[in-house]
Amino acid sequence: MLKAVIYDFDGTLTPSVLPEFKIVEAGGLEGGVANPKFFEEAHELAKTHNIDLLDSVARLILKFAKKSGLSLTDKNLALGADKRQYNPGVENFLKRLCEKGTKNYLLSSGIKAYLSCLEIAPLFTEIFATTLNYDENGEATTPKQVMTVEQKAETLRELAQELNGNSSDCTGMVYIGDGPTDIFALEFVKNNGGESILVYHDENSDEVKAVREKDAANAYFPADFRQGSELDRYINKI
Repeated sequence: MLKAVIYDFDGTLTPSVLPEFKIVEAGGLEGGVANPKFFEEAHELAKTHNIDLLDSVARLILKFAKKSGLSLTDKNLALGADKRQYNPGVENFLKRLCEKGTKNYLLSSGIKAYLSCLEIAPLFTEIFATTLNYDENGEATTPKQVMTVEQKAETLRELAQELNGNSSDCTGMVYIGDGPTDIFALEFVKNNGGESILVYHDENSDEVKAVREKDAANAYFPADFRQGSELDRYINKI
């Protein structure tokens, strides 16, 4: 029985592989996180402070958000979240699984305050993502717990324990990701009795090649969630 499907977000459910934060653009960085300068600074910050890159990304988002002049409340951090574009059929795919009694979980290195405001957020049993610290006025200050690639695997262990009573038993679980940052999670689910799926926009991309080299996924499909698609038929078989 299919108990749960766990999804990465950016690039998996969305056409864009990068997170989108309107408040970062409002902070003066044209193009937001998609601006090459953002990740140049993120890599430098990670190197200087000897921290995980995803930690530095979260810190930079808050840094540029602060420059916007807006209060760093969850509402402002989530500006634009309700307007996100999704890969074909995503919303109905999630709804069909809910109707069949399968739980949907979102597992992302993105910021939970943002992801919780997505139009599709109510279709997830729970959203696991990077959390923040707040001051007495409810404004975000620093990252609290960053959802690193290793933390993703740890979260999957906790889910396996909850669903199957064994942190190393992924029976009935499916993980869907889109690239190298999902390899830990893909391997964990695949190697412990579940199914791992890589979705892609370009089958010949370096991201797909990297996952294939690791043999980290059970199956590879275009990022098309519409009813009758290859991915949809595969899930129905499970």
